[in-house]
Amino acid sequence: MPASEVKRARDACQAYVDKVCACAETVPAMKQPCRLSRALPDAIQVNLEVGASDDTTRRDALQTQDSVRKIVKECIEELAKLPAAGCP
Repeated sequence: MPASEVKRARDACQAYVDKVCACAETVPAMKQPCRLSRALPDAIQVNLEVGASDDTTRRDALQTQDSVRKIVKECIEELAKLPAAGCP
């Protein structure tokens, strides 16, 4: 996975975590999404580490990349939903 894509993935999910947790301070309904969102950057990191391991097959490496992309998609989609939940 290109370094630029990895950076975008990390940045996108960190932006979601930051915004949903900031929102949770004023919108009580966002407290649980905030807690859950904190696992997303870790999930990206685990997938990247597994994909980069010498023991990982090409097929598994491609699956970890797909998993990272799905996590990023979730981060972006959830970030887009925040205004409707009352988050600035």
